[in-house]
Formats: sequence, C-alpha cells, structure tokens
Amino acid sequence: MRRWYKVIGIVLTLGVLAFLVYRLDLPALGRALAGAQYVYVLPLLGTTCILYGVGALQWQLVLRPVHWVRPLRLFRAQMVGALAQSLLYLPVGGLVRAYVVARRERASMSAVLATTLVDRLVDGFAFLGLVGVVLALTDLPVGATPAQAVLRAAGWTSLGLYLGLAALVVVLGVFPVRGAAIVARVLGVLAPRWSQPAAAVYARFCQGLGVPSRWWERSLLAVCAMVKKAIIPWQVYWMARAFGLDLPWSAYPFQVVFLGFLLFLAGALGIRGTYQAGMVVALGFYGVSKEVALAIAVIVEVVSHGAAVALGLVFLWLEGFTLDEFRALRARWQGSP
Repeated sequence: MRRWYKVIGIVLTLGVLAFLVYRLDLPALGRALAGAQYVYVLPLLGTTCILYGVGALQWQLVLRPVHWVRPLRLFRAQMVGALAQSLLYLPVGGLVRAYVVARRERASMSAVLATTLVDRLVDGFAFLGLVGVVLALTDLPVGATPAQAVLRAAGWTSLGLYLGLAALVVVLGVFPVRGAAIVARVLGVLAPRWSQPAAAVYARFCQGLGVPSRWWERSLLAVCAMVKKAIIPWQVYWMARAFGLDLPWSAYPFQVVFLGFLLFLAGALGIRGTYQAGMVVALGFYGVSKEVALAIAVIVEVVSHGAAVALGLVFLWLEGFTLDEFRALRARWQGSP
C-alpha cells in the first residue's frame, strides 16, 4: 500500500508542477520578486514565531494532565520537529515532537504521542469553526461559487471525520483497561510474543488522551486554538503588503480555509507544491496574477520554514540531539506495519 501511495503522490505532484509552470511568465515572476518590499519579512518572521509560541502553550495545556512541561521546552520540541520534518520528510509530524519531549522529560513516549493527537483534534475543531465563519459571514470573491460549494462539502466531511476521531479518543480514554485486555487477547492468538508489550503501550497511550480538568484551562485551550487560526492569515497579509496588493479583509481567512483543505489532502498522499498551487488559485479569485501569487507563496514558505529550520538547528544542539537519532526514528516508523 505504501508503494501505491508513493506512486500516486508522485503522479499528483507532477500534475501540480505542470499546473504551476503552465503559462508561467518567468520574467514577470522575476520582476515581482525584485520589486517586493522585503522589509515586511520582519513582521512575517515575528508572526511565525508567535504562531509557534501559541502552539507550544496550547500543547502544554493538553500535556499538563500527563506531565508538566515548560512551554519553552515544548517550543524547542516544535522547532526540532519542524527541522526533522523538513530535512528527513518524516511522515508523522507529531512523532519527533513527542520523542524530544519524552526523551528529555523521561516521560512515556506513548502518552506524549497521544497528547499530540488530542492537540491535533483541538486544531481541527478550531479550523472547522473558521470554515463556518468564512462560509457564513464573509463575502467570497466573484467566481468562487464552485469553491464555496466544495468548501461546504469538505467542511461537512471534515466535521464527520473529526467527530469520529473524537469519539474514538473518548472510547479509548474510557476503556483503557478493557481495551488493553482485548489487545493482549487478540495478539495472544496472532503474535503471542508481542501481546503483553502491545497491551502496555496501549495503556500508556490512553494516559495521554485527555483534556485539562479545570474550566479556566479548557477555556484557555480554546482561546489558544482560535488565536492560532487568527494569526495564520497575517502571514499572507504581510506579503500582500510587500507586493503592494490591496485585498479585502475576507481574502485572508478565505485563503487559509482553501489552503487548509488542500494541505490536508496533500499531506495524506505526500503531494508537493500544493501550497504554491493553492495560493495561485485562492488569490486568483481576487485578480492576483499567477506570478505574484506564486511569489507570495514562495516567500512565505521560505521565510517560515527557514526560520523553523534555523531555530531547530539551534535547539537541536541545545537539547543534545543528533540527526542520526531522527533517521533511526524514521527507519523504525517506516519499518512498522
């Protein structure tokens, strides 16, 4: 199955690249990049760091019932995870983050990994809230009626998926002992050697499936998730200013929602270039040329990923990790069923 996923991902990546280069005016792209006001890279860098900082606080609230960790340590783990994902293309984004925290804090790797799943769920429901705001309260661009129908269908589909995942998390959290017994019983028949270790891993994983118990922590968790979604549009706003664009305010949450669905689908199949192609389509509804939209996407990605990689290298050294450890982690993940 993984081979087929790789083949499908390569074919779709080639299709995305063909869309990007089709009728692309390279001289116009060069002029757009040369004429940009790069002073706006500074607020873009600040916005990116704030985004990761809020994400670290959100994860700290989810992780608190399992193990108390300073937000700064989680910020470091996020940066190291972004570095490993950029350099090693590790398919599971939360795996490196969980490994960094569990290794340094001497916590259960399974429990910490489970908190990344809960953290992702919180982000998912916040994203669905943003979808509702965009579809209900904002004026979509002229010609975006098909996109609105697609977004609405994708929103309902995502809602169903997230509700199903949330139900699974609840079931796993409510029945940790019984579930571990079932895992041990099934594997006792299929693979007796792994039955008890797998049951122990299942029980530790269930320890991380929870949310803060106090109401103010839950409220702060919801605020963090909403603030993260409110920060993301500013990344494109600064670059729009750099290229002298005067877009309506509704353009920025619209492109976040549009790109969010594309990146969700692309991540599952390993498609490259989706962010750039999605930016071209989303800003194209507002009359932005392909060359300028592509330039905005390239600068946002280079600056945001470059900042994450640079900070990741610093924190990799401060935390005492090596890239060989993450290569071994990737090999272990790829060798798993």
